[in-house]
Amino acid sequence: MTAVRSGGFARRGAVSRSGLVLVLALAGAARIALAAEDPPAPDAGRGPAEWLRMIHDAAEHRSYAGTIVYQQGDSIEAARIVHRFERGVVEERVQPLDGGRREFVRRGDEVACYEHDLKRVVVEQGAFQSDRFPALGTATAAEDILRHYELNAGNVEHVAGMPCRVLVLAPRDALRYGYRLCAELASGLLLRFQTRNESGALVEQMAFTEVRIGDHIAPVDVQPSWPAQGWTTDRHVAQPVDLQRLGWSLTPPPGFRLLREVSRTLDEREGAAAQPSQAQAGSGRDAARAPTLQALLSDGLASVSVFIDANPPALPAGVAQRNGAVTWYARRVADSTILVVGEVPPAIARAVADSVVRRDAH
Repeated sequence: MTAVRSGGFARRGAVSRSGLVLVLALAGAARIALAAEDPPAPDAGRGPAEWLRMIHDAAEHRSYAGTIVYQQGDSIEAARIVHRFERGVVEERVQPLDGGRREFVRRGDEVACYEHDLKRVVVEQGAFQSDRFPALGTATAAEDILRHYELNAGNVEHVAGMPCRVLVLAPRDALRYGYRLCAELASGLLLRFQTRNESGALVEQMAFTEVRIGDHIAPVDVQPSWPAQGWTTDRHVAQPVDLQRLGWSLTPPPGFRLLREVSRTLDEREGAAAQPSQAQAGSGRDAARAPTLQALLSDGLASVSVFIDANPPALPAGVAQRNGAVTWYARRVADSTILVVGEVPPAIARAVADSVVRRDAH
């Protein structure tokens, strides 16, 4: 009996020791497995407002270079971008890779378009750049966007060979489009931007096919490719105005606010007489010189421009037209044409144009 009891105890003791060894072995394997897993993503715990702030900051205040592809329906275009941020100054060169030889060179708030085939430079002072990819909208405060859109973070995908977090911006009403973004995990730089219409269908997208973030960019890399000596230089001058004092009023759609009002003129500073742009074709040189009034509206993400022009190009009035995410709508008011252009549904573009009223100037 004792032997049996002793043997039974011995067996139970043996099983207990084996169980302990097994538990320790499993625990060790678990530690090895945990150590082998990828570390937490650098964006772990990042909230909607922080994501939007990082995207805004990365687009302006980081240096990067890459190739961007823009797709709209069956149309695909590509451009090379070099963005340099040094000592608080933004410099940038964008070279379209399709069509005629031209490029855009930016320093601060001045943008110069170099048109090699026409031997012309068109300079615009005070250009509004913060709504162009890889920037996101016009808002400097994330709260301006989150008032009208709900942001939800999705999975990690790869764009241009880099990991990025999917971010879905869903509109809170029917006045806006929806957006699907992918932001690089560490910097927040937008690697892909998709616009979806009222039905949720993809209408346009922009994405990097290759990009370098944070690399040193030399000053020469953001200089124009051509010396442009002897070329025509046209300078677009935008002066702040008060449309109400000039006899005009308009009503922004709900959630949109008026960002600025300007009068644009063309000042030929150098070279031969300017050739009218495609948008001004058929209007003549006097029309090209005539000032155009512009009001810029935004909800922080989508932008709408209202142009008031006494000598506009011929456009069909009363019919909303759409190209990808961009809608334009024109109508006549008194002796001027009102042209609304924006990344909004057609009904909103028409409502903005219909709200423009001519009153007595103050």
